[in-house]
Amino acid sequence: MAEEGVDATCALDQDAAALFGYAFDAYPMYGTVDADGTGPADLDECHGHTGPTEEHPEEIYHYHATMEFPNLPACLTGVVAEGNFLTTAKGGIGAAREPGQVDGDTGQRCTPPGFEDAAEALDVKPEALMQAVEAAGGPNLDFSAAAAALDVSEGELRDALSPPPR
Repeated sequence: MAEEGVDATCALDQDAAALFGYAFDAYPMYGTVDADGTGPADLDECHGHTGPTEEHPEEIYHYHATMEFPNLPACLTGVVAEGNFLTTAKGGIGAAREPGQVDGDTGQRCTPPGFEDAAEALDVKPEALMQAVEAAGGPNLDFSAAAAALDVSEGELRDALSPPPR
């Protein structure tokens, strides 16, 4: 990236031919080169073409990233589902409610994944934990204040609320 004046390095081995995602029309997106290591010469206006990939040696339509901005497909060839950013999920990724809000369907508070486990680890009721978290800043949680309200140590609270490793 020196040509852009940015010093960007990565400690991970990079594979310019690797599959790195899927576009919203479900076609795969690969790095800047084909599976054989050569730069694709026959890309269409959307930065895609039909050719072999490591996952599909029989050939498949796919996109390639480019070295020029915006780097990803400039357009899409396939059909994109309407409202693809929406979900009907009641909780979790894409849900319309924030933790602590009341679910209109069940009348219960929505809590983040693992919240009940955190309450159990602290030996408090989930409602008490929610009240302490909300009173102490919600997303900008003051751990010290919440821990004092729950009569637990700040370390115990941090441990109980820490996200699980990925």
